[in-house]
Amino acid sequence: MNRRSLRAPSEAKTVPTAAPRRPGVRRPRSETLHLVPPAPRTSFPAASPAPADKRAVLIVGQGPAAVRCAHNVIWNAGRRWRLAGVVSPDKLRELIASGAPLPRRCVVALDDRRGTLPVDDLVALRFRGVEVQEAASFLEEITGKLPLSMIRPADLAFAPGFRLPRWKLRLKRICDQVLAFLLLIVTAPVLAAAAAAIWLESGAPVLFRQKRLGLYGRPFTMLKLRTMRQDAEKNGPQFSSADDDRVTRVGRFLRRTRIDELPQLWNVLRGEMSLVGPRPERPEFVEELDGLIPYFTLRTTVRPGITGWAQVNEGYASSLDTLREKLAYDLYYIKNFSFRLELLVLFRTVATVISGRGV
Repeated sequence: MNRRSLRAPSEAKTVPTAAPRRPGVRRPRSETLHLVPPAPRTSFPAASPAPADKRAVLIVGQGPAAVRCAHNVIWNAGRRWRLAGVVSPDKLRELIASGAPLPRRCVVALDDRRGTLPVDDLVALRFRGVEVQEAASFLEEITGKLPLSMIRPADLAFAPGFRLPRWKLRLKRICDQVLAFLLLIVTAPVLAAAAAAIWLESGAPVLFRQKRLGLYGRPFTMLKLRTMRQDAEKNGPQFSSADDDRVTRVGRFLRRTRIDELPQLWNVLRGEMSLVGPRPERPEFVEELDGLIPYFTLRTTVRPGITGWAQVNEGYASSLDTLREKLAYDLYYIKNFSFRLELLVLFRTVATVISGRGV
């Protein structure tokens, strides 16, 4: 096969790229994205025709959205996709007219579409067998989370997903209760040993009870094994962090192995929680975060979980940035719910417990 690439001419600028975070993937030390400077503009260029392979992705745009898509193709797409090039909207027609082999997918990444969206050119690509996709849905596909900065309210209103059939909800509820009952029996010795270790180190109480918000924002009392000092919140509620000095020695081990979450199996049996879902937040935090992070309360449209897609990807949240990242993963889970995704979360949780990689 004749493998041609979209290469920048000698005067092209080399823009260093900052690697977006992807859990579990080691980042190379450096990577560059070659962009051809357009004339008379100064951000992005026209690209040469892409090679005729099934992994080629052409990005249409010139701005932060295009850069973000290009970076994620380089760092997150792995062997599935290959960046064929970045082209500005006004140069797309020249690329089509050249008659060169076209990429398999064209991603439209425009920060402002008003008067710049090349509709006719995109239709021409579509009828030549090229898959045309918006930047937000493309990023969602390759990162496993919703790009919140690109999401508009209309996208949430009209996008597919975000709706679970009743039979799936009932089946999920049955599976949750059966598995929670079996896990309580199997892990009873572990719970007893952990409770004894907590009592020997810092005394009673062994269980920690805390108000959290569940389905549709209904409050409930969540159970955990106590992992912090008894005076941990003498200065008021605050987020926990990876190196929190309020955590005891026994508590640190319990957190790494997620054993501290096992009492929540009782919450699952009571119907207040699920095995998999967004982690429940405290009412005082939700009231504050709802005004700081758009769409934050959408997490309560499903039952909260002992573990979740955000939990296995991001871990504990200790800042607004990590909370936004976790929300992006949570909304992806709600939108793309499937039993396959449920099993993936459970398997990754088990791997975290066995390896002790938890926070």
